[in-house]
Amino acid sequence: AIKLKTEPLGAQAVTFITPVSAQTGDLELIRGDDYTVSSGRVVPEWTNDDWTPLSLTTAAITFRAKTRYSASVFEKVAEALSDTQVRVELTAAETEGFAVGRAAFRYDLEAELSGGEVVTLVQGKIHIIEDVR
Repeated sequence: AIKLKTEPLGAQAVTFITPVSAQTGDLELIRGDDYTVSSGRVVPEWTNDDWTPLSLTTAAITFRAKTRYSASVFEKVAEALSDTQVRVELTAAETEGFAVGRAAFRYDLEAELSGGEVVTLVQGKIHIIEDVR
């Protein structure tokens, strides 16, 4: 499920699509697409006011994804925008490496706090949509 938000812009309606489902926490990505701030795309972001005591801005946060049947893991450093908001930018080269399929991957977003404690912030599935090229 994709979260859609439509707002008027002059005479046209603009639709903003975020790849993170607000209901399930699942990601829906198009294989081979960029999800970076510089590309102008909406980037996977998570926010939770309950994270404030964790001091995420001083934590090492990692996004990890893997298939159910594989030992190989995709890892990417995540960015703490604040103590309540985390972002992961994914490049076209990175999303090209994901196999197409519904729930093809599982992911977690994990923080290693300044004291060495490890906290899983969120988990979900990744649905990869084939790009028509």
